[in-house]
Amino acid sequence: MINIGLIGTQSMHAWAFAQACNIPDSKGNYNFPDARVTAVYGVDDTEEHIKLTLEKGNIPTAVSSLEELMEHCNAFMILQRRGGEHMEYADQLIRKGYPVFIDKPVCCTLEDMKRLQAMAAEHDAVICGGSGLKYNKQIRELKQQIAAQAFGPIKGATINHSADMDSPYDGIFFYLPHAVEMMLELFGYHPVSVKTTVFSHNNFTVCVKYEEYMINLAINSSSPCFVVVNGKNGTAVQVNSGDIFLENMRNFVTTIEQHEVTKDTDKLTKHVAIILAVQESMEKDTEVKIIN
Repeated sequence: MINIGLIGTQSMHAWAFAQACNIPDSKGNYNFPDARVTAVYGVDDTEEHIKLTLEKGNIPTAVSSLEELMEHCNAFMILQRRGGEHMEYADQLIRKGYPVFIDKPVCCTLEDMKRLQAMAAEHDAVICGGSGLKYNKQIRELKQQIAAQAFGPIKGATINHSADMDSPYDGIFFYLPHAVEMMLELFGYHPVSVKTTVFSHNNFTVCVKYEEYMINLAINSSSPCFVVVNGKNGTAVQVNSGDIFLENMRNFVTTIEQHEVTKDTDKLTKHVAIILAVQESMEKDTEVKIIN
């Protein structure tokens, strides 16, 4: 049995991930028969909200330390809102070989990207994470269409989503991963550079240059999210984010069950490299090359 422990319960992500595992359908069937969220360590949260998370997620236990969480669980999801806090726990768990999911943003610095890669190379652990939008049904279907050249040669695309430079949770790192990871999944993990044009703290455009085309990330707090693909036969697809917790959990559980050990974390942290470039582009008002 995969007994999953959650680290960080301040975000609704905690009970949403738990519901994907712990709540059966009307016929009593579970999404993942051999996986349950069994305990939480609400390191970033109040006692009152931890209790709410337990109730909404049908989670049996709350603990008061990582050591106690490890006594109850054999897989872990690191869910604090601030990506800068993730490596403290990832380091301890990966070194012990535990499967680990790291919520978006996986981290927030180049140093932490290198740290995670070094840990993955040294230890045999399953490491998953990031935005669940990359596993969204519409994104998967659109990716298949692009691969089949349904739109002819791609000339570019636009993805609209939300982010806030002034978010108390590490600024643009908190929400921008959603748009960036959709882009990477659809158009490839090899962008060259970014140029950011800022109108306000939550209204800006990121022009992401690939060798083959330009992708626009229109960050303007508009809803719903659309992906517009420009080609000989273009399309506009509305993205429904309702399945992101289920599909992210599905990827984590399946990867554990298949014991797909992670030795290369480049794809997992590519969104971090891009957001670092976006941040620099904002500060310098110039095009910035993405660090590979």
